[in-house]
Amino acid sequence: MLADIVLAGGICLYCGYVIYRQIKKRKNPKTGCSGCCSSCHGCSHDKP
Repeated sequence: MLADIVLAGGICLYCGYVIYRQIKKRKNPKTGCSGCCSSCHGCSHDKP
């Protein structure tokens, strides 16, 4: 019973990690940041 809970918890954590990695990769494959998040002003400023 305890082994089943530990196994299920490990699977859930791994799935969460895979989802997080895919979301991070979708923003920008090289850096993980597109600069266009709601709290970031990276894409709204004109470059000189």
